[in-house]
Amino acid sequence: MLTTKDGRVIEELDDFDATDEVEIPSDPLERVIGQEEAIEIARIAAKQRRHLLIVGPPGTGKSMIAMGMSFHLPRPSEEIQVVHNPENPERPFLEVKKREDVIHERDRMMDADGVLLEPTEVPTHVAEHLGYRCASCGVYSLPSEPLCPRCGSPKTPPRSPEDP
Repeated sequence: MLTTKDGRVIEELDDFDATDEVEIPSDPLERVIGQEEAIEIARIAAKQRRHLLIVGPPGTGKSMIAMGMSFHLPRPSEEIQVVHNPENPERPFLEVKKREDVIHERDRMMDADGVLLEPTEVPTHVAEHLGYRCASCGVYSLPSEPLCPRCGSPKTPPRSPEDP
């Protein structure tokens, strides 16, 4: 049900002259029009912290309901991060961090000096020395991979005793 800013109930689209007369509800779930049953189920699922599968044709309010549900859920207390597994790249590690740890890590990164660069943005000899770039074919990959994924050769040349 839509209402105007002066409290009138809008039942037909002809009941108002301009959209600035329509009051926008503060609850995002109330902004979805015509899906009262889905909104009620979404409220129950959010209150009980249950999963909800929303299926339907485009334009029926599925995304709006999903976004509105987030306002009815408690803030997350943990973060799940996917971490590369160098021994088995097809099976990454999952790392669960407490909210305080994530905030502390973010603050620590904000205090760091310098600029974070991609391996492709640094000089090639630096990328090769750090193990991001193959000296033979020039392909970039993770430094944890000792062999180049394209040509199979070692990415870093053997170090001489004079190297630090």
